[in-house]
Amino acid sequence: MITIARGALLLAALSASFACSSGEAPVDIGDGRTGEKLEDYEGRWEGYVEANNFADGSDKVRLTLDAAGQGTLVLGNDHEYPPASDPNVLYPPGVTLNTFGDLLPGYPYPTLLPKVDSDRIRFSINHYVVESDWCALQTPYEFFPGDYRCAPNGSTSGDPAGDCTTTDGVVTVTMSCKRWDVCSKGACECDAQRCWESGRAGSPMFDAALDDSGKSLVGTILVPRSTTVRLKRVSSN
Repeated sequence: MITIARGALLLAALSASFACSSGEAPVDIGDGRTGEKLEDYEGRWEGYVEANNFADGSDKVRLTLDAAGQGTLVLGNDHEYPPASDPNVLYPPGVTLNTFGDLLPGYPYPTLLPKVDSDRIRFSINHYVVESDWCALQTPYEFFPGDYRCAPNGSTSGDPAGDCTTTDGVVTVTMSCKRWDVCSKGACECDAQRCWESGRAGSPMFDAALDDSGKSLVGTILVPRSTTVRLKRVSSN
């Protein structure tokens, strides 16, 4: 009887201890951060993607976030892009962005729609933000009734020089076929007076969780396929 009573007391003590350690309270993972709030991810982060290189041959990733999850994502090495100056030459020179697009090395993409979901930070980016200055140089055309783009809609023919001529029976416009293709796909949004970069933000392309120390972020990044990303916190804002 005594042995059984002692065993029962020990079991009760262990059960109470387990309940305290596995309750609803969030676990502190360092510096008061739990990974449940956007402010837990505030700071400057540096790291790399696994088994993948960006267009410049680098695997470097840098992320800067404030307490609201707003900041910038930079992939690859630093790179300066000259301002757009010619509406007929695609921007950046030599780069064609498609609907999903590879991200440009060295460009500071703003984080969009940041949120914490299941103790993981997630955000999107707008691939077309790099076209901001170029889109501002474009002329708006009514592509469909009430729908304006930076290229006209109508019968289109190309020539050996790479120019396309489009006519809707009233207006005839000639521009580079590459420009027409990018504009007709909606790289720029327009109204009757002006054009600007498309504001479409895709599904979350960055998804990562803090480790137990609160000093590392490990997750996935879509560039354009899903790739493992590993970041270290180098400073807090």
